[in-house]
Amino acid sequence: MNHVFLPQFAQKYGCALLDVRGAWLEYLRTNKLEPKDLLKDGVHLNDHGNYLLAEIVKRYLVHRPDLPADAWRDRVRTLEVGKDVQWKGGRLVLEFEGNRVDAIAAKAGATKAAEVRIDGRKPSEFPECYRITRPSPGPWSPMFVSRVDHEKPLVLEDWTLKVTSVQPDGKTFTFEVKGSVTGEDGGGESAKPFVSKSGRVKIAPDAWFVPNKVTAGYQSQWKVLPMFVDTYTAPETLDPSREAAVTLAQGLPNARHTLEIIGEAPIRAIRIYRPPVK
Repeated sequence: MNHVFLPQFAQKYGCALLDVRGAWLEYLRTNKLEPKDLLKDGVHLNDHGNYLLAEIVKRYLVHRPDLPADAWRDRVRTLEVGKDVQWKGGRLVLEFEGNRVDAIAAKAGATKAAEVRIDGRKPSEFPECYRITRPSPGPWSPMFVSRVDHEKPLVLEDWTLKVTSVQPDGKTFTFEVKGSVTGEDGGGESAKPFVSKSGRVKIAPDAWFVPNKVTAGYQSQWKVLPMFVDTYTAPETLDPSREAAVTLAQGLPNARHTLEIIGEAPIRAIRIYRPPVK
């Protein structure tokens, strides 16, 4: 993590790399402390640990005039409705570049709805705008699925994976998957790559984490959830000082798009996200 993965990520995305670990070890040695002295439960930081982490990170929060001034400029842009973008004939049309667009409500409690279109399509028609939740039970259960992928477009549904038989070692097994919309979708073996009949479930052999012996009948569940709305309605909020944002679409191809909102809903601003890596 510290010598391979994090340095590679920092280089790929042009980010600073914060050496928290090195400073942490130095602090422990200098102050003759044990790691447990900075933890509250063996894993999470206590107040002392949180203070130390904040102080280490603060070292890196400095102005660097030697770096390019525009490398991250306009990665997130907020366009005011009525100033930067206008309603015309009950429609708000905006060309943008990025992979996510949010609507910021004009006032709390507004309920007037409006239809949302991206490039003339409903956001739900973009297969990239669906996400798979983390399977449960989580790590340190008898069996944890650390990653579920897919080869075909997803639909909104709940999934269940059920262990059907287990080898004597208690670590390798066969299983079946079922979607609340897709239905029975085939089965496989934990030691082999698996793709369900619909293509909506894909699990690699190294995605399984089995810290304990698993038994037949054991189940894991996950959901497919939307990162979009086809119809925008301003959210209700009890705190008028807080911004009320709704993600219209997230996960779009990071390219040029045209947003169209039909219905003159009370929207104060549109926020566009444009990551640096495509």
